[in-house]
Amino acid sequence: PERISHYMTTLCQQLTTAAQTPLAQSQPFDTVYVGGGTPTDITADEIAQLGQAIQGFPLVANAEVTLEGRLNGFDDDKFNHALDNGFNRFSFGVQSFDTEVRKAAGRFDDKDRLLARLQQLSQHPTASIVIDLIFGLPGQTMDIWQQDIQAAMDSGAHGVDLYQLIALAGNRIDK
Repeated sequence: PERISHYMTTLCQQLTTAAQTPLAQSQPFDTVYVGGGTPTDITADEIAQLGQAIQGFPLVANAEVTLEGRLNGFDDDKFNHALDNGFNRFSFGVQSFDTEVRKAAGRFDDKDRLLARLQQLSQHPTASIVIDLIFGLPGQTMDIWQQDIQAAMDSGAHGVDLYQLIALAGNRIDK
């Protein structure tokens, strides 16, 4: 947590400096994407700090400001701090709804927990919720993939991005 906190402070300082440059100020941005699993690992206050730093850039009135992460650990406090500080789109790496496939991919939450959380988040009137699904995961059959697609439709998410697994030698899934 201390290293993450130091990183976030430095990142936000750099964003604040960059926002004041002539290039950054030359035209408003319509899209901002903060990605990877990292946003899940930072605190609610750090999410707020990051959102405030992004607001220092010129943004169009309806700019899409996305926070990507994992549902595991993304609690209501983090969600509300994100919403209160300019984030309006959330992208979650579900990968699969099948509990056993998720475990093989290093994901912790089971299907019922995922669906309940996605349905809850998707009810917010101003937040857009998008999920990622991957096909070709270990243990994922065509039946499981079709169940994943159905679960995505049942989840209430506003969008789904579909990806094919590209196995890299030596990574966790390869092992």
